[in-house]
Parts: sequence; C-alpha cells; structure tokens
Amino acid sequence: MKRCENGRTASLLTPADKDSCTGIGTYQVMVDLLTLGFLLLGLHQLPGLDQTLLPATAMGLLNSFVSGMDTFAPFAFTAVFLSIQTRKVSHQGKIGE
Repeated sequence: MKRCENGRTASLLTPADKDSCTGIGTYQVMVDLLTLGFLLLGLHQLPGLDQTLLPATAMGLLNSFVSGMDTFAPFAFTAVFLSIQTRKVSHQGKIGE
C-alpha cells in the first residue's frame, strides 16, 4: 500500500503496456471475426449441406464438399486456415517481452 500512498497506482503496468495489451486484444478479436466470417461464407457456399447436417453421413458430407469445389468455398476455407495461422504467429514475440 505504500506504493498507492506515493501517488502511484496498484498496477505494475505502465500506460504504454496497457495500450499495447488493448491493441493485441483488439487485433485478436478482429482476426477471430474475420475467421468466423470466412467459415460461414465457406459453409454457405457448399450446396446441399443443409440436408446433410441432420443425417450427417460421411458420404453425404463428402459429396457436399466435392460438389462445392467449383464455388468460392475452397478459397473461403483457405482464408480460414490462413487467418488461424496469422493469429497464432502474429503476437508470438510481443507477448513474451
């Protein structure tokens, strides 16, 4: 409590550290929203997936994925993969410092 009596806060983070943490959190939320958007876009592009989800047979799901290869679904799923990898490596060195 002596620290608080000297006019300092109880937090050991500097204002710059707080801003950096807020920026990292905001960036991760944006990447997560982008990933979710690409995933929903890819699933929306797959034809016949709405009839396949309830019985959920392996052949029905495979047929839906194969028939969706001429749509934008492969690009959307590639974007999902890349955004997940971006989230993993983007702040790898900044968090540990």
